[in-house]
Amino acid sequence: MSVEQWRESLERTMKSIGRGWRVQMVTDGREDGWVHINGLVLAHYRIAKIHPTEPSDEVRDIMSQNTRLYPNADDSSSSPTGTKSGNSYDEEVMAGSDNPTDFDLSYAVKASSEKLPVAEATLLYADTSPSDLKTPSGADPDEIPQAFTMNEKFNSGSRRSSMTAEGEDWDNVHGITGRLVRFAHDHYYLTFLIFLVFVIVTSAVIFIAPTDPRCAQSGPQFTVCKQSNHDWEVSYSMVSRYKDAVNQTKALSQPSEDAALTLLYYWKDAVVKQNVNIFTPTTVKDMCEIQRLFVSHPFYPKLCQRSNGNCVQPYSVVQQFYKAGGDCTLLTDSEVQQKAKDLLNPANPLLGFFVSSEAGSKGFTNTTRALLSLGAPLPGFKDAAEDKDVQQNIYQSVFFEDFTCPVPKWLKDTKFLNPDFCNGRKDGEVIKGLESQLFEKFNMEGFPKSGQYKGAFRSPYLGASPHEEISSSEVMEVRWYSNIIQTMEFARVVNGDLNFAILSISVVYLYIAYHTKSFFLASMFMFQIIISLPVGYFVYYNIGQIHFYSQVNILAIYLALGIGADSVFVLYDCWQQSETDPSIKTTLGRLNYSHNRTMIACFNTTSSTVMSFVATAITPVMPIECFAIFASLVLIMNYIFMVTVAPAIIMIYYVHFEDLGGFCCYCSRSCTGRCGPKEPGVTTHLSKLREKDALYRCSCYAKVESDTVENGNPSEAFNERELRAAERFFSDHFSKLIIGFDLQPGKYKPLAYFFLAAITGYSIYMATQAFQLTPPKAQEEWFPPNHMFNKELMSRLAHNWKAGANSDYMEIVVVFGVETVDRSNFSAFYPAYNRGGVVFDKEFDFSSKDSQKFFLRVCKEIETLKCGKGGCGSNMLRQGQSPYCVFQDMLKFYNNETKSNVEYFPSKKEMIDTYTKMAQANSDKNNPDKYLEYSMGIEQGTNGLEIKWAMIPFMSSILSPLPNAEAHDIYSVLEKWIEGLRKDAPAGMKTVFQTDTQVAALGWTWMKVEDALVYNLLQGFAMCFPVVFVILIFATGNVIISFYSIVTIAFIVVGVLGSAKGYAGWSLGVAESIAGVIVIGFSVDYTVHLGHMYKEARSCHTKEEKIRYALTYMGTTVVGGGMTTLLAGLMLYLCTLTFFTKMASLLVWTILYSTFYSLFFFTSLCAVAGPVGSFGSIEVCTDFVKRKLRGRGS
Repeated sequence: MSVEQWRESLERTMKSIGRGWRVQMVTDGREDGWVHINGLVLAHYRIAKIHPTEPSDEVRDIMSQNTRLYPNADDSSSSPTGTKSGNSYDEEVMAGSDNPTDFDLSYAVKASSEKLPVAEATLLYADTSPSDLKTPSGADPDEIPQAFTMNEKFNSGSRRSSMTAEGEDWDNVHGITGRLVRFAHDHYYLTFLIFLVFVIVTSAVIFIAPTDPRCAQSGPQFTVCKQSNHDWEVSYSMVSRYKDAVNQTKALSQPSEDAALTLLYYWKDAVVKQNVNIFTPTTVKDMCEIQRLFVSHPFYPKLCQRSNGNCVQPYSVVQQFYKAGGDCTLLTDSEVQQKAKDLLNPANPLLGFFVSSEAGSKGFTNTTRALLSLGAPLPGFKDAAEDKDVQQNIYQSVFFEDFTCPVPKWLKDTKFLNPDFCNGRKDGEVIKGLESQLFEKFNMEGFPKSGQYKGAFRSPYLGASPHEEISSSEVMEVRWYSNIIQTMEFARVVNGDLNFAILSISVVYLYIAYHTKSFFLASMFMFQIIISLPVGYFVYYNIGQIHFYSQVNILAIYLALGIGADSVFVLYDCWQQSETDPSIKTTLGRLNYSHNRTMIACFNTTSSTVMSFVATAITPVMPIECFAIFASLVLIMNYIFMVTVAPAIIMIYYVHFEDLGGFCCYCSRSCTGRCGPKEPGVTTHLSKLREKDALYRCSCYAKVESDTVENGNPSEAFNERELRAAERFFSDHFSKLIIGFDLQPGKYKPLAYFFLAAITGYSIYMATQAFQLTPPKAQEEWFPPNHMFNKELMSRLAHNWKAGANSDYMEIVVVFGVETVDRSNFSAFYPAYNRGGVVFDKEFDFSSKDSQKFFLRVCKEIETLKCGKGGCGSNMLRQGQSPYCVFQDMLKFYNNETKSNVEYFPSKKEMIDTYTKMAQANSDKNNPDKYLEYSMGIEQGTNGLEIKWAMIPFMSSILSPLPNAEAHDIYSVLEKWIEGLRKDAPAGMKTVFQTDTQVAALGWTWMKVEDALVYNLLQGFAMCFPVVFVILIFATGNVIISFYSIVTIAFIVVGVLGSAKGYAGWSLGVAESIAGVIVIGFSVDYTVHLGHMYKEARSCHTKEEKIRYALTYMGTTVVGGGMTTLLAGLMLYLCTLTFFTKMASLLVWTILYSTFYSLFFFTSLCAVAGPVGSFGSIEVCTDFVKRKLRGRGS
């Protein structure tokens, strides 16, 4: 029989076995890496054994159990025939009985796996014994299918890398993934071209197609949406519905809280100037000039608060010194002192807003402030609540920002009446906004100083200290704050922080180039990672129909860099390791092997990370939900590209660049010795690929390559690859820290026990710190200390004033007659639109005597209601003034009109008539009472005019903003009181509730947001850990390894959260809540990589060898993935927004804990108590189930 016939027959035999059989060899000899068996012919249950002249005790023990195969096993002097001296081996094919029951194969497998080192045990068997399977004379050992041999993987001190995919015929490409690999192998240019066309088309759509007008007025689909006050609001909560119901009842022109500007003045050195009055002729003149920037804006008359058709004067200290509309002339000292004396007069409490809390006792104030407001609603809008965000955009675009003529289309399309801002102005003319005028006055510059991207890299507010020099020794500090200006600054800072994402990309790119030793691979893979963002956004926007995109979504780029680079390292390392795998004979086999291992390993990491985002997406906080969905899609797209496009990139690299010295000098023959082909030359497979590649043949560096090949002989096989320095470190040094330096199974491992004890103890301590995390006790800080809008400014604005501004406290309203707000046409992804209509209580009746009496009772109870909690400015819940009880004023008005003295209205008609007359009289006043208009609602009903609702508004002593814990305490006090009112209320007054009237980012609505963040974190943990555990079981195929992995992940999570509390002193805010669930996804990656490789080490029969195997072939990947994510996270420290700098710390901690715990804790667990053989394997369970099912079927 010819050699070719013998090979075909042997291959048919092996195919009949099936891919699931174990293929091993029993030997206790070693010979420089390879043990070849020439022409093994195996009958059913026959064993081939190779052993030295004197069998070891382990081999003798197996032989003694099978005396029919080794009849002289007990005789130490005997040995099989064919004994040779020296380092050679005795070889004999042991012929057993034809009866397959004569030899217990399962016992031999068990014995060999328990007693022999991995490199000394291999069992070969076949399922059939064809008589013609005999070794032909002169058969070359290399002709034997490589799946029949096993490389010794860990020769002590070896510098050669050899990784055997035992039992797998990688050259035999089949299945769906196999066809994908073959297509990438045969048509790598076409594969990459299809990918390129796809990403260009999808990217073009999102960068060219117009955006949703509910997101932004203009721009492409890929646009950061305009912020609104409702973005972070839990809009489906009753707290949100109640607040919307109240907001929809206000219609009177009143100051706009959003479009207000607060100015603050104080002496620079407050300690030195604490006994000096802030009011001097020069300071008052400067205050007047600063205020004139506001009131002299060309568009101020169109936007101001009006009364009787005229603009209402600003609530400013300047008005106490200068007449309305007067010039800012320098007053005399006596004039100023007299006016200042009036401000400090205790008989005038309204003026207490302008002076410090100690002004009365000391007779002077060293600080003052002013509140300048535009009017609301704008002309054309029904009230301040109607299209509130559209109105805010008008304020911002027209007044606070620079405005360029002509009037933009989006402004013309709004309900705003007569937006003729550019009448008499030329197109292109720029009207400077208020912020630009303030910057110019105080010489505040950012970087760049001007242009479209003014302040993009450095905000003008960073390090700013605007002031007026009064004299050489006196400097008056000036500060300002506005909700709209803060929104503008927030967007400016976030867009500036985006620039550091480019820096992160550059750093990760360089590390990938360093790891792969190829700028080509780094460029292609970085493009693949980055392009996953716009493609993911295409799916997010056009298929998912989610059009909200906020600054939080920017974090996805850092996640993509970390996970994407990790996948690149897995693929590249597998490609390199496949080079010397003896079971792989072709380039297609190498690609198949690399693709298969990468597909499985990256699926494990990607799926676990995506599941953490899925858990995060189940949150009522919309921006976090959108971020989680977008991040999931980006990671999914990156994985799809990794398993479809990356093989083609590898092939292009292999054909063009792998055996060349990177981008050295392809077109210069002079440097071939320095950066030409590697020794000993290209393989036959590579030569054939290059012969078929037209692009390669016409490349300038093809001649350099061909010269080298002609001078040598192309190799028939792949070269053995030197272990890289990092792999040698993990194999020869690091692994010994874990498994012991003697490398003997079962030996004492002191360092492993130390790592386990130390990390467990530390994790327990960090868990105690993590459990102390609570929602913030103070309002979230978004800007750093050197920013003008810092914590100090917020404190100065809110505290230590003789009389607080309304914005310093929460206004509370008690509402009757309103059930809820109908959200049926509302979408949470467009929170500023279609917020629903008020649903009134059909049973509401305010005209009955019992209802009127109950309403008066509530008014009186508010007078005496106590707070007794830390968030209140006094023991009483209300502030000094009484609540506005519209019913009392109506009765007084009615009694004066009718000359009577009734305690209740005799009928509904008299009540409605009285309210109508009062409203008319109020509108005729120069300064109308704002409360009257929204204290009662009268609308046309089926039976004429009806009272639809009534409210009791009052200014509470609850300070704003309010920490979460104190908010809950006070909210509980109010809700307990309201619950008592519901029980006592007469029929028709049962629908009563309380709410605040602040913006959504404050008050009870923000309290609900913080509660949702905490709940989302706990819910994320409850979902992520079980799902990740299931993924780990399928990834590792072993319950024990999965359990060790989930314990490691839990320790990583408590480590990160514990660090946030113990080291940084943070609370459970927005950044911490997002990171808490994200950390689960990141912490899984490195642990699952090592667990997966532990499983893949099938030929390793001891836990020590399995750990060494996993560390050698996955340690560099773990470190590489950790380094890229770490470097990307470090770039976040350069950002301005504290949210990003917090995320930087959380990402850095996550990577450090994940890398350290996976390399030291997880491996130590496996080294001490890792499963061996089938212990803990899910295959045992599945086999048992299959047998049971087959038994039932029979």
